[in-house]
Amino acid sequence: MCEQVFFQEPLLVAPDLQHSQDEERWAASGRTADRRLPVIAALYLHLLDASESLVAGFALFELHRYHDAISSFLHGALNYPRAARILAGLKTPGPTSYDEARDHNTGVYLSRDLHAYLHGSRRRARTFLKRLLKDTHAAALLDEIQDVKKRWHEQHRTEEREAFDRMRLMESPQFARQEAKKRVDLIEV
Repeated sequence: MCEQVFFQEPLLVAPDLQHSQDEERWAASGRTADRRLPVIAALYLHLLDASESLVAGFALFELHRYHDAISSFLHGALNYPRAARILAGLKTPGPTSYDEARDHNTGVYLSRDLHAYLHGSRRRARTFLKRLLKDTHAAALLDEIQDVKKRWHEQHRTEEREAFDRMRLMESPQFARQEAKKRVDLIEV
C-alpha cells in the first residue's frame, strides 16, 4: 500500500507539478516495508476518496505546512469522522449504521496501514490531529456533520434537500479550507 512510504526512511514528498492544473496534488517517493524502492504516486486525490485527505494531512504536517494539514485533516474528518478519531487515538462508540460501519472500517484500515508511523518517532502528527479534533470549533463541526447525515437519512425519501445540501457543502474540500482559516491558533506546534 502507498501508505507504507510515510513511515519508512527515506521519504520524499513534493508537489506534483505535472498533474496540478486543477487541484493541489502531491507525489511521494520512498521505500516500502519490504525494502523495495518503487516510486509511489501517493497523489493528493481527495476528490476520489476523502479518506486520502487524512493520509495527505500527515504528509503536509511532515512538510511543516500546518495550515494545509489542518485543511486536509478537516476534509478527511468531515467525510470520515470515526476514521479521524481512530487515527487520533480517540475512543469511538460502536457503529450503528452502514455508513458508520464503513467510516469505522476505513479508520481501522488506515490505522493498520499507518501503525508504525502513528506509533513511531513521528507522534507529533498524531498529537496535532488529536488537538484539532478536540478543538471546540472542530468538534462542533464533527457533531454537526453527524447530525446532518442522520437528518439526510430521514429526509431521503422526501423531497426535502436541506440536509443533503448541507452535507455536500460540509464534505467539500472548499468548506474544509474555509474552516481551516479559522483555526490558525492550532498551528503552534
